[in-house]
Amino acid sequence: MGHSCARRTVNNVVNTLSQKHGQSFEDFINEATRHKWLLVLIIDDYTSIHTKRRPQEERASEAKTMCTIVVKAFKQIQAVPVAQANFIHDPNGIDIELCQGIITSPSCMHNISTTYASTMPDWLTQAFFNPELQRQRLNAHQYCESDTVRTMRKMDDLHLADFVELRLKSKSDFDAAYDVVFSTGLGNYMKKFVLVQPGDWPCQFLLQANNLPVSEEVQQL
Repeated sequence: MGHSCARRTVNNVVNTLSQKHGQSFEDFINEATRHKWLLVLIIDDYTSIHTKRRPQEERASEAKTMCTIVVKAFKQIQAVPVAQANFIHDPNGIDIELCQGIITSPSCMHNISTTYASTMPDWLTQAFFNPELQRQRLNAHQYCESDTVRTMRKMDDLHLADFVELRLKSKSDFDAAYDVVFSTGLGNYMKKFVLVQPGDWPCQFLLQANNLPVSEEVQQL
């Protein structure tokens, strides 16, 4: 049959969920800290386009750049204590000259000439990725048929920290995103454990020169 409700009812439900979300996320962080779960922080932006049905101006749509901040919990992996952070981050920083020598070495140049799929282990290509069947799957729209692929793409234990209107194009933009992260209670977790964050390559590591002053060595690299 279905249900019907007024706009006021929908707004009340949305406001209630919004108010409870902050406390729910904080409870999740406290539970992760208590059980020593490994947390992975993911920050990414996307463009949200809403089309007007009756445009009154020349532009028919409004595009907004939104930033989504989510946290993935790996309950089967123990969190890394802050005391062991030195084993993860080199206190001396990045050696640019060493990176240049390694990347431009004959062995690395040979690896660059190969495809990503050809360097993957056989067990991984057989379970998740078959390069020869990808084109056929795309043409036939056959996605996620394998149980292993469905398991890999599940969003279990994924929690939304916040999403705001923000472009991730400069260092100041990422600083604003991290301010949102620290306001959600993740700061208490980071006092005890390392918060892993995969980089949004290449934006988070090779920002545009006009947005962030970068040394000449980094630009050459």
